[in-house]
Amino acid sequence: MPGPGPHKDLSQIPQEKEAAPQPVSRRALLASLGMGGAALAAASLLPSSVWGAAGGGGSVSESVYGEGGTPGCTPGDVVTAVTADQLRALDCSPANDLYYVTDAGGEGFFFRDPADAVSADNGATVIVSADGGRFKRVVDYTFSFLWFGGKGDGVTNNAAAFKRLAAFVNARGGNCTVVFPPGVYVYTPSDAGDYEWRMSVEFVNVKRLTIIGYGAVIKQVKDPSWTAGGLPANQESPMQFRGGNDTPGECRDIAVYGLTMEGARVPFSLATGDGACSGLIFRGVYRIVVKDVVCTGWGTDGLTIAPSYLDLYASQQARIEGCRMDNNTRQGISIVRCDDVTITQCTIANTNGGSFGHGIDFEPDASYTQKNMIVSHCRFQNNVRGSLNFIRTSHVVISHCVMEEGNTSGAIFADGAASDIIIESNVITTNKACLFLMGSDVTNFIFQKNIVKTTDLPSNSATVRINPFGTATGLDNIIVRHNGFTGTGGLYVNVAGRFFFEHNTMSVSRQDSASADCFGFNLVGLGKNTVRHNVITIQSDVQFAEKEVYMVDGVFEGNELTSHAAAKLNIKSKGAGRVMRIGHNNFSTNFYYKGEHVSLNLYAEGAVVEYVAGDFATVYRRVNGGRQRVLNGTDAQVGDITFVGDNGKPSMSYICVTAGSPGVWQSYSHVVQKGTSFARPFMYAFDAGVMYLDTMLDPGGKPIWWNGSDWIDATGAVV
Repeated sequence: MPGPGPHKDLSQIPQEKEAAPQPVSRRALLASLGMGGAALAAASLLPSSVWGAAGGGGSVSESVYGEGGTPGCTPGDVVTAVTADQLRALDCSPANDLYYVTDAGGEGFFFRDPADAVSADNGATVIVSADGGRFKRVVDYTFSFLWFGGKGDGVTNNAAAFKRLAAFVNARGGNCTVVFPPGVYVYTPSDAGDYEWRMSVEFVNVKRLTIIGYGAVIKQVKDPSWTAGGLPANQESPMQFRGGNDTPGECRDIAVYGLTMEGARVPFSLATGDGACSGLIFRGVYRIVVKDVVCTGWGTDGLTIAPSYLDLYASQQARIEGCRMDNNTRQGISIVRCDDVTITQCTIANTNGGSFGHGIDFEPDASYTQKNMIVSHCRFQNNVRGSLNFIRTSHVVISHCVMEEGNTSGAIFADGAASDIIIESNVITTNKACLFLMGSDVTNFIFQKNIVKTTDLPSNSATVRINPFGTATGLDNIIVRHNGFTGTGGLYVNVAGRFFFEHNTMSVSRQDSASADCFGFNLVGLGKNTVRHNVITIQSDVQFAEKEVYMVDGVFEGNELTSHAAAKLNIKSKGAGRVMRIGHNNFSTNFYYKGEHVSLNLYAEGAVVEYVAGDFATVYRRVNGGRQRVLNGTDAQVGDITFVGDNGKPSMSYICVTAGSPGVWQSYSHVVQKGTSFARPFMYAFDAGVMYLDTMLDPGGKPIWWNGSDWIDATGAVV
C-alpha cells in the first residue's frame, strides 16, 4: 500500500539543484502529477483550510485552479517543491502556500498551521521552520515508516526510526495505518541508550493500529558485543504491543500484515531459550490479527501472545493466519495467556535450541486456565519437541493439520491441567510417540479420526503413551478412537482414570530390525480401560521371541488380533485385585490370551488359551469317567477341563492339551447347564446353538436353545 499523495513523475516539478525553492502554481503542480493530482483534489485529501474549498460555496476545482478563490486562499497562492531541510530553513512563508517535500521516501504535501506553535519536529508529520512555523503533512490515517527516517537498504541501523515511530503512534493513541515499503530494515540496538529496547519501541495502549509490510523485512543484526543472557541481547522485537496494568482492553484492534521479522537467534538463556527476544509480542491486547507474517531466527519465540505486565489480565481474541514460524528457539508460537485464539493455514517448523521446542505451546503463566483454541489446516515440521503442547488450557480443537515430526520426543503433548481437547482429522508422521499425555489433571482428551505413521521405535514401544511423570495424577476419560496407526509402536497406558481405545486399526511393523522391542500393548495402571472393536495386525517384518502385553481392570472385547509364527504375542491381565473382562475377540494362532486374575465370559474361538495361577475359574480333571476338582491350574494333565462363564455360570469349556503347571488349554465345547429361568447363562450372537435345561419350564429341565438373540424351545417359540 503506498503512502498518501502521488509519488510518481516528480521529476517534472520545476526545480534546480542547489537552488532556492522554486514556487509553481497549484494548477502546474497538479498537471505535472497527472491523474494522481486530480485524484488528490477530487478526494479532498488535503484539508479545506489548505485548499480553501470549505466555506464560501466555492468548488474544489475553483480552489485548486484559482478560478474565483475562497477566503483564506487567494488567487496566486503557490505550491513550492522543497527538501525537508529547505523547509526547515525558511524564515518566512505565506500562510496559504503549500509545500511539496521531495526527499526520497518522505515525499508529500505540507502546509503551515498558524494555530500551532508547540509541536516538535518529528521529521515525519511535523517540520519546524526557522521562523517557528509548524508545517504539517497532509495525511489522514496512513503513515510510511520512511517518513520517520526508516531506510530499507539492508545496511542502515533503523533503531532511531523505530523510536520515532513508536513515540508518534503512542502519542496519537494508534488510530492509524503504518506502511513499511518493500526493503530490508536493519536494527541493532547497541548503544547504552538503546539497551532498554523494549521500553523504547513498544506500542502502549493504542487502538485501531494496522501495520502493513508486504515485501518488507525487519532484520535484527547482532552487535559484536552481544552474548546470550546479556543486554541488549535479551531485548524484544520492535513490534511489541501492550496494554497497561490499569484497565483491560486499553490496547485493542491491532493488526499486522505481511511483515517478515528476521531475528539473530540470541536467546536470553542458551539452555532454555527463555527471555523476551521474540519476533512479535502482544501483551494484554484485545482483538489481534496477524496475517501473512514470517518470524524466523528469534532467540525466544517467533510469536508470543501474553498477559499484561504483572499478569493482571489476559489477551483476548487473536487470529493468526497464513503465517510461517521457522527456526526459532523456544517455541514457534507461545500462547501464554489468551482466550479465543484461532491459528489457521500456518507453517511452524524447525523450532530448536532451547529445552522446549514446540511448534505451538499453549501454556499460560501462573494459575490461569485459558480457553477456546482452534488450530486448523496448519503444517508442523521438525520441531524438536513436537507440534503441540497443552498446559492449563481447555476447550481446544486441533483439526486438518499435517504434522511431520522427526525428533527425540514425538508430536503432541499434554504437560498437565488440560481438558476438553479434541484432536481430529490430522495426518501425523513421527519417529516417536504421536500422543504423549504426561502431566496431572488431563481430562476429557479425545484423539480421533487421525492417520498416524510412526517411523522409529518410540519410548515404551508406544505410539500412544498415556504415562504421567512422577506423582502426576488425575488423568481421566482419555479417548482414542477411529484412528489408523501404521509403523512401530502400540499403546502404553498407566493411569488411574478411564482410558478408551476403540474402533482403531493398528498395523505394526518395524524399520529397525535390530530393535528388540517394537510393539507395546500395555495397560498397567489402576484405571478402568476399555479396548474394543479394534483390528491389530503384527506384520511379517516384526521378528521377536514370544512377548507379553498387559492389561488390567476393564474390558477387552470385540477385537481382531493377528500375528505370525515369528512374533507370538500373549495378552496377559496383570496385578492382584485387578480384573479384566475378556469378551468375545478373534485371536489368531500366534496372538493369544494368557489368563491371570480373569473373570467373566472368556471366549477366544479357535485360540490357544494358557492359564497361570490366579483368581480364575475352577479347573476340573477327568478321573475314571468322573470329575475331580483341581485348584488354580496346578499339575494339569492332558484331558483336564476348565469351565469359564459369566458370574459363575459356566458356558464355555477348555481342555488341557499340554500337561504342566499351569499347562496349555484350548477351547473345547459349551457345557449343557441346568437351572432356573433366572440362572440362564449370558450369551452372545455367536453362541448360537448352546442348550440349557430350564427347571422352571419343566421340573426335570426343559431343553431350550440359544438362537443368537433369544432362547427358544424345540418348536422355535421364544421362551
